[in-house]
Amino acid sequence: ADLFVHGIGGAKYDVITDGLMRRYYGFEPPEIACVSATLRLDLPVPAVDEGDLRRAQYQLRDLRWNPQRHLHGDGPLRDWVGQRQQAVDEAERLRTSAADQHERRRAVFNRIREINTRMLALCPGELQAAQDTVDEIQAACRTAALARDREFFFALFAPDALHLLVERLSQRASRVGLRDPEDPRRA
Repeated sequence: ADLFVHGIGGAKYDVITDGLMRRYYGFEPPEIACVSATLRLDLPVPAVDEGDLRRAQYQLRDLRWNPQRHLHGDGPLRDWVGQRQQAVDEAERLRTSAADQHERRRAVFNRIREINTRMLALCPGELQAAQDTVDEIQAACRTAALARDREFFFALFAPDALHLLVERLSQRASRVGLRDPEDPRRA
């Protein structure tokens, strides 16, 4: 062969194989070329990205740790918001004036967590809805990654798409002088 053409993965192995041919068989192997082209399957790609996932995860986290920002209502919820603010004020006071009182600070921290749990219990669907959103976006991100994958077996592609890719590659090779359009053996 005059030239051995590989995709990216095969070209990596060929460098090793070339060394073996030189060392063990004593001849110079043919030149190699690494050629890559991207052709994706015609799959639907969800319009989500990692930024959407990070925002949804932040919303879920913030709902757990700061439910007062997200839950609204009267009666018991309003009472818990007031108690939570008192506990947060106490935690801040202890942090600045009694930093060495670890037991008291831990107790206030646990009180804030308990209040958060009670607030969320008043609106049980909110936390589940936020978790469902995260789960849906994670699934959509996995689907999008799969749809954008460029490593599918060539036989999964429509023949027309493959022919068009070959035509475009041939045109590009002719423009850069890698192919003689008059010599069909050099396609």
